[in-house]
Amino acid sequence: MNPLIIVVIIVIVLIVWFVTSGPKKGRYVILERVADSKQPTGDGNTLSIGEIVVYDPAGKNITKQAKATMSTAYGGSYGVIGNAVDGNINTVSHTASNVTNFANIWLNLDFGSDVEIGRVEVYNRQDAVPDRINGIRLRVKNDAGADVYVAPTIAHENGKTPLKFEYKL
Repeated sequence: MNPLIIVVIIVIVLIVWFVTSGPKKGRYVILERVADSKQPTGDGNTLSIGEIVVYDPAGKNITKQAKATMSTAYGGSYGVIGNAVDGNINTVSHTASNVTNFANIWLNLDFGSDVEIGRVEVYNRQDAVPDRINGIRLRVKNDAGADVYVAPTIAHENGKTPLKFEYKL
């Protein structure tokens, strides 16, 4: 094979790698309940977390730049969406219980436009029932609504549910 063709192929591969391996740009950082998952506690299907933190590629916390919303609110101090982004992993943000449309259980951070995202941390609730985070998935979408990152669904690890999940984009 011609050495020039080999060099051109290598350059193309390196360009594609460089373009696709950089930081992900996303507008929406979403936690969602997977449609076929059910809570093991029998408390209906909910999304219940302690905190979600979004960092840019340099490691700067950019969570406060986003508007936080959730599908429904549990009520009382647990139903406050601000608890999910208040910087305190000991507060809880909780959607309403006994929701029958599992595909519509979500928490959304909207940055208003695409931003570079380097890492997302999701903290499980610290007080009780940590297994309620099982069946939740992290999804990042760009300004056009296309997925730029979809994490595996959270599940028990060796019979235990971790208190922190870290996703490097």
